[in-house]
Amino acid sequence: SPEGPGFQRLQASDEPGGPDIIIAVNGVPTRTRAAFREALKKVKPGEVVTLQVLSRSPDATDGWAGRIVRLRAR
Repeated sequence: SPEGPGFQRLQASDEPGGPDIIIAVNGVPTRTRAAFREALKKVKPGEVVTLQVLSRSPDATDGWAGRIVRLRAR
């Protein structure tokens, strides 16, 4: 959402280059939505969260590029 910490840092599925896929939260793999939610439950407001993200990339041989995004939790 426009008010969220990921605004303009993560891409939605309808944006060019989207969707971004979060594959880990603070180093914990998040292969399922349940694992993602469990990882986020451990984060307190004000803490910095490190997300490992895959994004579409025409320059990458497999079409995906990894990157790290750090956000402050609300």
